[in-house]
Amino acid sequence: ALIANGQIHQAVEECEHVVSFLAVVFSHVQNHPLLGLQLYTLGDLYGAASTMGDGRDLPEEKKYSTKSTYAYTWAKKVMMVTHGANDPMVQTLDDNIANGVKP
Repeated sequence: ALIANGQIHQAVEECEHVVSFLAVVFSHVQNHPLLGLQLYTLGDLYGAASTMGDGRDLPEEKKYSTKSTYAYTWAKKVMMVTHGANDPMVQTLDDNIANGVKP
């Protein structure tokens, strides 16, 4: 609902809470697929938040761009185990990490 209403920053905050929760709950399962998929979503949300500005390359936009890369990198680490290197989502993560998010 937050994304549909254009409330990307609030969606980022909620997704961060979900990732934190899943990291604790699945601490005994290092590479749980649900954590990997939620990290993928968080990276996408960070990417969307990094492009919400007016194009002046503000520090806030750069922060979200950097966080996007971190989330994608963690997601890839998990999803390489849970999905495999040839999975289309993992290959998209490779592209996202290589190209970065340009605010």
